[in-house]
Amino acid sequence: MEAMIPPLRRNARFQFLWAGSACTTLGTEINRIALPLTLLALTGSAARAGLVAAVLTASMLLAQMPAGIWVDRHDRRRILLIAQAVQVLNAVALLAGLVAGYAGLPGFLVFAAVDGLCQAFLGPARQVSIRAVVPSSQLRGAFAQEEARSHAGRVAGPAIGGVLTGVGLLAPYLAMAVSVAAAWVFAMLAKVPRRPEEDEEADTGSASATDEEADTPEDGATRTSRPGMLAETRDALRWLLARRGLREMTLVLMAMNLCGGAVTLSLIVHIRSLGGTATLTGFVLTGIGIGGLLGALVSGWVTGKVAIGRLAVGVPAVLGLCLILAALPWTPWWPFFPILAFSLVTPALNVAAGAVISQLVPAGMLGRIGALLGMASMALSPLGPLIGGLLAGRLGGGWALVVAGAGFLLTALAGALSPTLRRFTASS
Repeated sequence: MEAMIPPLRRNARFQFLWAGSACTTLGTEINRIALPLTLLALTGSAARAGLVAAVLTASMLLAQMPAGIWVDRHDRRRILLIAQAVQVLNAVALLAGLVAGYAGLPGFLVFAAVDGLCQAFLGPARQVSIRAVVPSSQLRGAFAQEEARSHAGRVAGPAIGGVLTGVGLLAPYLAMAVSVAAAWVFAMLAKVPRRPEEDEEADTGSASATDEEADTPEDGATRTSRPGMLAETRDALRWLLARRGLREMTLVLMAMNLCGGAVTLSLIVHIRSLGGTATLTGFVLTGIGIGGLLGALVSGWVTGKVAIGRLAVGVPAVLGLCLILAALPWTPWWPFFPILAFSLVTPALNVAAGAVISQLVPAGMLGRIGALLGMASMALSPLGPLIGGLLAGRLGGGWALVVAGAGFLLTALAGALSPTLRRFTASS
């Protein structure tokens, strides 16, 4: 019964899962600012910094669909723990290379490729794990908490990364290694159900069932042969193409990720051109997290009032205007304010998309569909940091921000011209 479902704050598995995600996000955000600042300090090349960011994104993109199918087929708890463990080893390897003086551009490229691969598996594994341990009636609240977590990491991560990079090149990578190691511990404590068949516990209100129940293998289950990865990919693609509104939203997300991928590096170059230090750069980038955190706090209310289709049109319009304002060459700290506004509006769209996907997609397909949607929406995103680095190197960071802002405005215009997208709701 619905009345028997405990509140989300008492769902120990979800809270452990959330804490692990928070630690991973913190490490990722430290890495997001430390990598370009380190490469700019070592090579002086914005294009090389953009190349490393592009490799990370491309690695995550290429592995995403196989990762989603693997999560649907196999033990998602083991996948979660292995991916977290590889992230720890990868961070330690980069740190060791920096200490030994061997971590040149090739070392950073290898680190980026491995980290992207880990993120490809962690994304769908966490999404299906949330579905497994959270009742359907609490999914919107769970995704709102997840959104708050990601933006809290964006508050702390850039500030910590900027300060630590100012202290020394090794410091941010040591912090990143500690953060992802803590994430592995929390993932182990969460003990999420291993297989999709165990997910029904959450929907019957027993998300806090004992670990022994969650660990029970399906020894008595009848196993049937499964189709190959290509067949399962085709099934997922057919399912997505048959969902009007969802497919149009995916196109909008593709364009938004392309434009958004150019923002961080362009912003860093822009702040540096105005005389900003590494510490000030980190402070300005905390605007992304502060705005996102504030937006996440009201995202549940917003998504209850505004349909997801209208959010998919309005959000990129606001983002475009904010980036153009951030490009104004006033003072190094000025971009903090438009960037804060930039991130204030994004959580509502993210929460709405996560809740809609979890509600519409069958449990046995959630890994595949989530990966397919992620892969589709990110299909152009590896070009973002690469284009951003090239534009920032040739035109300057400010003009690169203007170009990205124009891309967001064109995306909003295209969405507004689609009646299907404008009318898309969770019940579509």
